[in-house]
Amino acid sequence: MHESIRLRKYIVIVLIILIFFELQLSPIAMCKTNVNTALSDKSHSNPPLNTSSTFYTPFQNNIRELTNKSQLMNYSEYLLKNKQEIDNLRNQKIHNPFQSFMDDNRVIRNIIYVPDDYSTIQSAVENASAYDEIIVRNGSYIDYIIINKPLFIHSQYGLYNCVVRPKIENKPVFDIFSDYVTLSGFIICNNEHDRYIGIALNYAEYCVIANNYLYNLNYEIWLHYCNHTILDNNILGAFWQVQYDGIRIENSFNITVTNNIWYDHIWEGLYFIHTRNSTVKNNFIEGNYGMVCREYSDNNTIINNTFSGCFWMNYGSELCKNNKIVNNTFYKPVADGIYIQYCYYHSILNNTFIDNGIFIFKAYNNRIEDNIVNGKQLMYLENEEDTILTGNYGQILLVNCSNISSEQPQDLSHTVVGIELINTKNSTISNCTIYDNNWEGIYGNNASGNTLFNINTSSNWDEILFRYCNNNNISDSRLFQSAENLIIFDTCHNNILYNNIFGASNSDGVRLITSNNNTFIYNEFYGFDLLAALLISESASNVITYNTIRNSARAIMISCSDGNKIFYNQIIDNMFGVLCLSSHDFTSDNNTIKFNNIINSQCGFEYFSLKQLKFSNRWNRNYWGEIRILPKPILGFFYGPIGVLTIPLYQFDWNPKKIPNKILDSEEKYLHIK
Repeated sequence: MHESIRLRKYIVIVLIILIFFELQLSPIAMCKTNVNTALSDKSHSNPPLNTSSTFYTPFQNNIRELTNKSQLMNYSEYLLKNKQEIDNLRNQKIHNPFQSFMDDNRVIRNIIYVPDDYSTIQSAVENASAYDEIIVRNGSYIDYIIINKPLFIHSQYGLYNCVVRPKIENKPVFDIFSDYVTLSGFIICNNEHDRYIGIALNYAEYCVIANNYLYNLNYEIWLHYCNHTILDNNILGAFWQVQYDGIRIENSFNITVTNNIWYDHIWEGLYFIHTRNSTVKNNFIEGNYGMVCREYSDNNTIINNTFSGCFWMNYGSELCKNNKIVNNTFYKPVADGIYIQYCYYHSILNNTFIDNGIFIFKAYNNRIEDNIVNGKQLMYLENEEDTILTGNYGQILLVNCSNISSEQPQDLSHTVVGIELINTKNSTISNCTIYDNNWEGIYGNNASGNTLFNINTSSNWDEILFRYCNNNNISDSRLFQSAENLIIFDTCHNNILYNNIFGASNSDGVRLITSNNNTFIYNEFYGFDLLAALLISESASNVITYNTIRNSARAIMISCSDGNKIFYNQIIDNMFGVLCLSSHDFTSDNNTIKFNNIINSQCGFEYFSLKQLKFSNRWNRNYWGEIRILPKPILGFFYGPIGVLTIPLYQFDWNPKKIPNKILDSEEKYLHIK
């Protein structure tokens, strides 16, 4: 009886001991032990918790909402210094094709530690087998790492304190030549002013580059002939002027670029060339050229991104089509927003523009709908006719349109360009206020027969820029204080500008370039302290009459231009009145300057070779501010070889007026205009 009881006690004790050891060997207990070992960071005799089946993002979601560079920099530094913050944020999973491949193929891999097993990352890669996992402990490494086999390489604790710097100039830090490579959790940076690349992928597929912080590099990530690759949750920063592209992707397809942050980039943040069927989503991109999409970059989707900089779509050739730009936010006063050139069949939908907008140059058959500029509708019409615009708009873009009318008062300011007229004819735009745009107030290309009336513009780059635009009328408008020119006519003919006021710019007031048979009548120019109120360059047969030009450095400057008529103008209190200038190849000849009142404004001319000495400009019947009995001499110069010969020359107004020429009063002006 007693022996039976004693035997039962022994059996119970043995069972308890077996259960205890079974619990110690269970997966849960082993995981707890490994976590404690990893946190103590004493050795890896018991490997730390293997998180290779899923890797995590160390960044908070709200970092993508930061739009201030200083905030972003401060937050980035905070993350790097605060380990607990990063550990607490390991809760966001992303798809890992590397792991999917291993799961599908039942791949068994080894785990290698740096610097425990190998002192450098490169030596660990060289000694690893395909599909091994390389874990890099905290520290600072200088290395050139060539990866030519499928590997999962990541830092032990994310990017908290694992820094890799370049070893060889003009070589990447990580140079990847294999499919199925995952690289995660590193700070990759350069402290020297040399040319370095952070991560390069060449002819690689199904790779993942995630959770890295790259900065001070010429190119942070470069993909060349790479397909089915994910770039997720990286921070890309640039502090030096030598920096080029943040991420450059060329000759690739099916690339996914998500949840990344760019800041302080001088040039392109994200650059696509020959890249197709790719997705750019949920990124924050800061840079003068936030994203550039070049030739043969088709069928890409750019969605839900924030751009502090512009999106340029193909400024190289005519082969860029079928991209979708949807639900993005663009803001930055010095950027274009979206610039599309030689592009076709794109969809630009539901985007929000703050202090910028859309600029179109030779781009057709695009679908541009439901976009907002500064809280107002962006009005885009293509291939429309006989339409009256009655809404309140942030931009008006007309492409291949005719007989469009907008008489509703509009404020088209703080965008990239207020009005665009592309291949548009016989339309009327009036009653607009346009100021502080990044480029032009009004841009026209191949526009003809249009009327601009009562337009008030100021503080744009150019107030009006027309190229290849003919038979247009601009009247009763006021243009002031542009960063460059008030109006540029480039290869524009038979346009009429009348009864406008032009005041002050940092360059010329109105500039004609290879533009003929234009008429300027009853306009007022004043305050052009730097260059010319009216510059006529390589242009012929323009008529400048009944205008008033005051208080400018140069009233009218005729440069390499022939056959222009300047008469009945008030040219008063300018440093120079009318100048007829030549170059070594071209002269200004056969221009007529007569019946003007030229007061306190010196006139002149110049020649550069003996064969140019035609003296064919005609000065006649001008009033020079005083009663003259003798002809009025016009001083000019002949410039021989540089530094060798300068000879003064004279032309003459042989019949100067003794009293001022009559300029029409307001009633007579009205009848004359009619």
